[in-house]
Amino acid sequence: MSLKIIWFAIPIITVLIGLLVSLDGKRLTRHIQVAQDLIAKGVAEPEAMQHSGCNHWDRPFMVRIWKAYPKLPNGY
Repeated sequence: MSLKIIWFAIPIITVLIGLLVSLDGKRLTRHIQVAQDLIAKGVAEPEAMQHSGCNHWDRPFMVRIWKAYPKLPNGY
């Protein structure tokens, strides 16, 4: 019985972890696009990275998924 549960649970857990990583990557890509837009508008790079929330991804993945993701600046 327990072997059947393990064979059922492992793929589900793997899919959930894959979804978390995929969503995290999409959010990072969007925040980097916003930072690039801010840099193109003349904002200094460190300020643009901080204002767009890119500094959130400096933390390890396991710490980052439990924290709230930063909001994008108004207009994005």
